[in-house]
This record gives sequence, C-alpha cells and structure tokens, in this order.
Amino acid sequence: TSFMEQAYSTSSGDKEHLKVWVNRSRQYLEVMQKLIDEKFTPETGIEVDLSLMPDQNKLILANASGDSPDIATGLNYAQPFELGIRGALKDLTEFEDYKDVFSQFEEGLLVPATIKDGIYAIPETMNFWVLFYREDILEKLGIEIPDTLEEVKNILPELQMRGMNFYYPTAGMIAMKNFHGTTPLLFQNGANLYGDSILNNAITSEESVEGFKELTDLFTIYNLPKDIPSFYQHFRNGDLPIGIADITTYNQLLNAAPEIENSWKIAKVPGTVDEESGEVVRYQCAGAEDIVMFESNEEREAKAWEFMKWWTSAEIQAEYGQMMQISYGDEYMWNTANTEAFGMLPWKSDDKEVILEQAEWIVEAPRVPGSYMVERELSNAYNSVVVDGKTLRTTLDDAAKNIDRETERKLEEFGYLKDGEVVTEYETPTVETVRKILGKDN
Repeated sequence: TSFMEQAYSTSSGDKEHLKVWVNRSRQYLEVMQKLIDEKFTPETGIEVDLSLMPDQNKLILANASGDSPDIATGLNYAQPFELGIRGALKDLTEFEDYKDVFSQFEEGLLVPATIKDGIYAIPETMNFWVLFYREDILEKLGIEIPDTLEEVKNILPELQMRGMNFYYPTAGMIAMKNFHGTTPLLFQNGANLYGDSILNNAITSEESVEGFKELTDLFTIYNLPKDIPSFYQHFRNGDLPIGIADITTYNQLLNAAPEIENSWKIAKVPGTVDEESGEVVRYQCAGAEDIVMFESNEEREAKAWEFMKWWTSAEIQAEYGQMMQISYGDEYMWNTANTEAFGMLPWKSDDKEVILEQAEWIVEAPRVPGSYMVERELSNAYNSVVVDGKTLRTTLDDAAKNIDRETERKLEEFGYLKDGEVVTEYETPTVETVRKILGKDN
C-alpha cells in the first residue's frame, strides 16, 4: 500500500504506542500529529499513533472484539453514554486530578457523559447558538435587537408586513428536530425531561407543556417559517434578516458571504424572563464532540490520561485552533470546548465575548437508557402540532407513554429493572450531579 493509505489506518502501528482513533478528516489529524511529535512525545516520552476512524459506530463492535483503541476523539457527544453504559469506557473521575481537568469546561457540557457518579468523556469542541442579525436592514427599519422572546414576537408584524421573518432553528432541522431545537424553550421555562429517576419522565409537567407551547406557538400563531433548509442563504438575501443559528452558519457567513461582510452581527439568544428574579434566562444546548478513554490496564490508562490532559489543555487547544486556520484556511474554525482556549482563538474579539457569555447558559439533555426515544418523541410531537395541527396536550401524553415503554425496556436490558420491579434506581444526571462530582456543590 502507498504511504498515504498506510498512514493513519487503524490496523497499522506499534503495540506499545498509544492508539488514538480520530473521527475527523485527514487535515485535522496531520496538524494533531505535528503537535504530538513536536510537544507531547518529547515532553512525556509517550509515543502516539493516530488513525482515521472509519465510523464511530464501529467503536462498539471494536470493543466487543477486544480491538478498541486507547482513546477515541471527535465523537458525537451522545456516543460516550452508549459506550459507557456498556462498560467499555474508563470513568475519568477515577484519576486523582480529574477536578482540575473538568473545571476547564462549562458544567452543562458534562451532563451527557455523566453516568451515575462518574464522567466518561471530556468535551473537545462545543457548538454555540447565538442570535444573528443584519444590522443594515434592522437599522433601516428602526427595529431594536430583541433581548427576550416577547420582544421577538413584538417585532414580527413589522418584519412580516415587508415579507421578512425571524428564523428559529427547528426550521432548519429537516427530518429529525433534535434536542438542540426542541429543548431550549422547555429549559427556559423551568422544565426538565425527567424527574429524579428516569422512570418518571417529565414531558407532561406544567413547565414542559408551557415551554413546548412557547415553541410551537412561534410557528402556529406567530407564523415563523417552518421549513428553511439554508438560513445562511436567506440571511444573505435579507428576507430572514434575524434568527438563531449555530457555528455552521457563523462559519459560512464569515467565510462565504463577502457581500454582507460588515452588515451583520451576533448577540446572545433572546431568552425567557424569570418571573421571580426578572432575569432573562437563555438556556441553549451546545454538545458537539468528545474524547473518551477505553478501559485497558493501569499502565496504558495512565499514559492515555496524560495524553487527554495535554490535548484538552488551554495552551494546546488554542495552538491547535491557530494552526488549523493558518495551515488550511479561515474556514477551518476549531470551536474548542476549553473556555480559556476559546478566548485565545484567532476570531473577532466581540464575537468571542458574546459566544462565551452565551456559553454560561449551556444546559444539555441527559443521556440515559432510552433517552434517544425522548429526542424522537419530542420531534414527532413538534411535527404533530406544527405540521399536522394536532392538540398539544394529547400529543405530549401519547409521547410520554412511548417514552415510558422504551425506558422500561432499556432499564430491563441493563439490569436496573427485573420483571417490572426496580432493582437499582437510575437517577437522572443533571448539572447539580456534575457539580457534586466536581466538589462544587457547597
């Protein structure tokens, strides 16, 4: 085989070296390998072989056949739970200095990888949802930048009268409306997806119903567009001069919309006013990609932990972000999850400030046995109400029944239930759980 094929293949490499599988394109591996060779190996003496991961779903199979790497990185943030619940991953809180490592990240990002009292992944990158607006257009119309959802509703008549509108991200989620689209308004209204135990799903609670109504009313009553495959195009054209979108849109606008270069800005997401405190609550999701360690022996795990600490450190993450853009161009934006490193990225300072302020509001849905069913059912419920005009409460009642059935089935599979009786309670992981694990709950 040619060198190119040989390099980065999962089958090559020295048994003594750390095996790291990377779920990214070759460009990312090349810069990563350069940093390892120049900094990590000389400093630690630990040799590392990087491989392109053929498919992240193969990790479960590789683990079953005893062929897993020491570390996998670039994994979708929902994946560590699937591997961790099956006993494949190392609980990273077993290392002495885990608190120092995890304190570099927003606590909300750690919830999906929390299983019982362990954390099974370190966030590598984070997404961000912010408000994008065309300053030129809004100024011409005399429209103020909305800070709350109520203020968004108030500017709609003015926009819609002129054939314009506001973009909400579920409109861009074509088949499945994922948690990033369906949960923020639930969380902003004080809802949780589960009670203390995952056997009590909470999607029919008053707060959930209120949040879900806020979400679906935007489309059924306030006439936001329901189906927008490319917000970026409409934002350029000016017919959707304002809306909530993520890093993908940010990258496209910065690097592929030169004609509106100085005409747009970002702001924090318009939120929901907390009636008691008067504070604007801006919860958003931000899960992107994680790095995990597979269980092996003590010596290998110690080396793997050294690598994970080095790789996720502020200094290396910031340097990697700079090197990617210098080597391959501005569109190779590295949205590191390390908060300090994010502040050092070669991006616009005003934008970084907005993104990091919004990041303080990160809250993720927990990943637990059967939680994919909650994601699917919320998506179905959204479509039933918004597209098919069904009533909200009946729709959520039906969804809750399907969720309960699937949760019970999965709890039986993993030994938490036997013949319908609880063997061990499966407690719902929350930000409070994370704080407790990190010793920040006092």
